[in-house]
Amino acid sequence: MPAALLMGVPYDLFWHLNPRKLEPFRTAYKDRLSQEDYYAWRQGAYIKLAVGSILFGRKCKYPENPFSLAAGDGEQTGLSDEEKFVLWIDEYNRRFEESNPPEV
Repeated sequence: MPAALLMGVPYDLFWHLNPRKLEPFRTAYKDRLSQEDYYAWRQGAYIKLAVGSILFGRKCKYPENPFSLAAGDGEQTGLSDEEKFVLWIDEYNRRFEESNPPEV
């Protein structure tokens, strides 16, 4: 029963349903979690770009439009600004690690 309540099944309705009728609630709950995870990931992408634009100035610009509106910008190279920034950060980290090997 706690799982059903977590999925949003009202307490009174729970007692009138069988497990098969609970399936749509379970599916909707999984979809909602997936959507929330995507929103959290997207928020992280915005934060990453904001931090990058502060730390790296002109080399990394914060997008002027939301990603959904600026989706056509990356079609020329096949990569969005966000993907380019991730690749740039990965390369920066790789070079940093090569120049500063960990002390053993």
